[in-house]
Amino acid sequence: MTCPACGKDVLDIDVKCASCGAALGASGAHRMLGSVMLGQYELVDVLGQGGMSVVFKGRHNLTNQEVALKILPPELAAHSQVKSRFVDEAKALASLDHPNIVHLYNFGQENGYFVLAMQLVHGQTWERMILAAKRLDWVVSCRIAIDVLRALEYAHDRGVVHRDMKPSNVLVRARDSVATVMDFGIAKMTTSTRLTATGQTMGTVRYMSPEQVRGQEVDLRTDIYSLGATLYESLVGDTPFEGNTHFEIMTKHLTDPPRAPSKLGVAMPAAVEDAVMRSLAKRPEDRFASAREMRKLLEGVLREGDVGLVETQRLELDRLAEAGAS
Repeated sequence: MTCPACGKDVLDIDVKCASCGAALGASGAHRMLGSVMLGQYELVDVLGQGGMSVVFKGRHNLTNQEVALKILPPELAAHSQVKSRFVDEAKALASLDHPNIVHLYNFGQENGYFVLAMQLVHGQTWERMILAAKRLDWVVSCRIAIDVLRALEYAHDRGVVHRDMKPSNVLVRARDSVATVMDFGIAKMTTSTRLTATGQTMGTVRYMSPEQVRGQEVDLRTDIYSLGATLYESLVGDTPFEGNTHFEIMTKHLTDPPRAPSKLGVAMPAAVEDAVMRSLAKRPEDRFASAREMRKLLEGVLREGDVGLVETQRLELDRLAEAGAS
């Protein structure tokens, strides 16, 4: 989408244009600044907005700890399905403690609002990095993917499938380039009968697995597919399947083979391209059997190319940050 004031590219989650500062919605959210949530967190800024919730920057009134507060308004909290999704996100995060997964600090209600208090990550999303650079170097892309795979490996081992992997749900920290996975809003506990995918098309269309498109039950391999679509976008600059309607894109997930990045003139080791294409296999059994398997392969490629260089990645991210600030 573009800013109505200056025409520059902006993201759906933006609350103001980075170029001209024009407001992009969430005016009601800005009126909430200064309020205190859960008796301890003052709302000090609006960080982003989504279809259901708004994310604020908050400050603990005793410790001054900065947090991210995801808030569901009363009019949406009144809907049982929306409320259930929000509560399930809190439950999923409460069950996970990993350096590549955003930490949950608190959860509760305040005057009809549902509030998630989470770790505030200073950095930018993988989506914004791709938008700024058009596409990212394969080394940087693989490093981010490896962090995401560590998070998925941990979550999958504990029976949690994310089900909405996409670049806007990955934050890359500015100070050390570590990637953190967030938004477990439609995560499914595989030990639970709740939130089954039957009859639903949960997830975001451009990153949805074929089994999600069909409304079938999903397992960890749906996260592998969605991460594959995200990594493809990072490497190529576009998602594997484009279209004018959701139906058109969903149909391509079911029937069309993705074009190999090398066919589009994008250079990378053959093993990286093979990993991306394997993760995008139509049949779950043809993908990687686990996040660990895919992670080990990508780590091996970096080692073989002698590019296990954190400094190389940091320099690249610094360059992107400078470009975004200019």
